Amino acid sequence: MAYPIGEIVQLAREWAIQSLIGAGGLGAVYAATSRQGEIYALKLIPKDPGADRELLFGDDLTSARNVIPIIDRGEWDDFYVLVMPQAKLSLRAFINRVGKCDAYDAINILVDIAEALVSIEGKVVHRDIKPDNILLLNDQWQLADFGISKYAEATTAQDTRKFFRTPKYAAPEQWRDQTATSATDVYAVGIVAYELLTGQPPFASSDISVIHKQHLTEIPAGLRDVPLPLSDIVRQCLIKAPQARPSPTQLLEQLKTARDVSPPAGANLLQQANAAAVTRQAEQSLQESIAQSEEQRRQELLQAGRQSYRPIVESVEDNIRRYASQASRGETRGRITWRLNAGTLTIISTPAYEEASDSKKATYPIPFDVIACGAIMVTQTPSVRGYEGRSHSLWYCDAQAQGEYRWFEVAFMNNFSGQPSTVPFDLDPSEAGESFFVGMSSQQCAYPFTPIDRADTSAFVDRWLIWLAQVANKSMQYPSTLPELETRGSWRRN
Repeated sequence: MAYPIGEIVQLAREWAIQSLIGAGGLGAVYAATSRQGEIYALKLIPKDPGADRELLFGDDLTSARNVIPIIDRGEWDDFYVLVMPQAKLSLRAFINRVGKCDAYDAINILVDIAEALVSIEGKVVHRDIKPDNILLLNDQWQLADFGISKYAEATTAQDTRKFFRTPKYAAPEQWRDQTATSATDVYAVGIVAYELLTGQPPFASSDISVIHKQHLTEIPAGLRDVPLPLSDIVRQCLIKAPQARPSPTQLLEQLKTARDVSPPAGANLLQQANAAAVTRQAEQSLQESIAQSEEQRRQELLQAGRQSYRPIVESVEDNIRRYASQASRGETRGRITWRLNAGTLTIISTPAYEEASDSKKATYPIPFDVIACGAIMVTQTPSVRGYEGRSHSLWYCDAQAQGEYRWFEVAFMNNFSGQPSTVPFDLDPSEAGESFFVGMSSQQCAYPFTPIDRADTSAFVDRWLIWLAQVANKSMQYPSTLPELETRGSWRRN
């Protein structure tokens, strides 16, 4: 936007914009003078949805300790406007200047921030605590920029900017788009503390996807040359589970104790024991966070798989309608069945699969990741040999390239125990592990992993229309060879 230097902003008081102080994603801050010549900071916030939230906190935070006060507020042109005292410097500028600070100075800064959290607890959740939003005013470090804050009791309001976050300081629950609480702010304070003591946040990658994963599944590297009580406080703030972090009041008490109290005899041993307890708690919380993240990942992939599965089913059905007007359709218990003369084609309508918790420890683990499975089959009146038809599995998995999920068609056969009336046949992933065993086994793949989504759908539909025509005419024959096609190399090995 064009910087409005020299403009007069009329609110409850009149302000003349002098110069740009800084700009960010949620607004720009200018130096502005009153009619009396006093210099203040004036923030212009574009009138985007939810941007007026910051204006709502003026009254709530008037008596809050270590929170930058709002002198004037209102609307001007296409902006919401806030006027505040002009701070001496930001904590970001301080860190850039000193690199890192010693434990005593860090604790003094953190005590100021913790006092602010205590004063807003139960009223407001800041949700974006970072060095840029911590300012030095009247020789105290104070919280500013409540632009993405929300009232503590708010949950699902759409105008709270809940999906805004600063990646390096965002708590695990923010990455999961869960409700932010005061524990979210405590986590961010832990990140700020780590940065004060080391010169950089614990997760400092420029790749957001990497930072996302680290916040959910990694414990920050230990703090070296930092007194154990302070190191423990930081580690407690950075525990993945929100409920396991200290409350703002507890955090403030721990910081003051670390700063003010002379350790009694035996304190060193007790602190070491406490550090071990914090380590165990952090590790347990990490494992829970990893499990939760994995479950969320699988659920998101399942939804994606179901979305891409539906066009496959619709393509099969559309072609049957177009070329077999006498075919009749039925649907029950998640299965769609088309009947034509003596034959039927059945396809699972909604794929599903829940991986067993001990699947990686199974006797015959599948060497890739399966998210969902369906099946398709054609059957006819049994032949003299009892042959009824064939069925294939439809798996949503990364069978050929790790991490690349798509729909594959595959089928199976028995080696030693004789074949069922449907050959080849489909299997649930939980039953198919032996088919991928390197060596002699009672099962094996009878049809190679063949992609069937994206540009490959037409070939898939064509072969199943041919097979439906065969069972409709009672002409489907038992496969002359098994496997029918070369299966080796159609899936990847770990």
